[in-house]
Amino acid sequence: MKIATYNVENLFDLEQKGYKYKEYKPYSSSLWNQKNYNIKLENISRVIKDIDADIIALQEIHSLQALKDLRFTLKQNGLYYQYYKIADKKNTSINVAILSKVPFVYTKEVQVTYSYKHRNILEAKFRVDGEDLYLFVNHWKAKTGAESMRIVSAKALRQRVAEIGYDKNIILLGDFNSDYEEYIRFKRKRKHNDTNGKTGINHVLRTIKQTEDSLHVEYEQKNFYNLWYDTDKDDRYSYIFRGKISSR
Repeated sequence: MKIATYNVENLFDLEQKGYKYKEYKPYSSSLWNQKNYNIKLENISRVIKDIDADIIALQEIHSLQALKDLRFTLKQNGLYYQYYKIADKKNTSINVAILSKVPFVYTKEVQVTYSYKHRNILEAKFRVDGEDLYLFVNHWKAKTGAESMRIVSAKALRQRVAEIGYDKNIILLGDFNSDYEEYIRFKRKRKHNDTNGKTGINHVLRTIKQTEDSLHVEYEQKNFYNLWYDTDKDDRYSYIFRGKISSR
């Protein structure tokens, strides 16, 4: 089974309702129109088809309509996802979603806070080869905010995982807006380090003990295994922006 995650970067529909960033206001000076919408859908679909995952988590989907349009475009291009869900209970401008070839047992939203500053987390349960599998799709606060804002999401996620049980098959994925060794990187950025050195991804989710030197020791049950360490160091990045590599 292949499970993937992909931030599609602001997939807004063309409906007039719902808050949109000004550059995505339909049929305005922003040039966000049917032609450009179709181009974006085709480009995203090409990437997703190349990945060809059984289950793919998505970030920055504006609405259910945008998700359906993407799903339809994928189907036209030969990749069909029968099952889909978006976390849209909170009226945020962009949301997380999931496309799957595998049926859901259930999906639900994990509310981080009542504030619009924190997006809901999408929880999906599957039954695969007789085993329960839980996926959590995240999109934590961007680096425009300090680390304390990401820790809020991490704690809500950790609490829900504890309720399910650490002996279950659980995968956390999405856009955490964090480096896999954030606790090292963010010390150089004082505007982010408002938590006395603690990070959501490394301390709350307990990946800090996992380093290349300790991969062969017995792994602690309540820690999460960080897949970045399965990748060669030179390949540990998720995108290149203005020539700068990032591993978020």
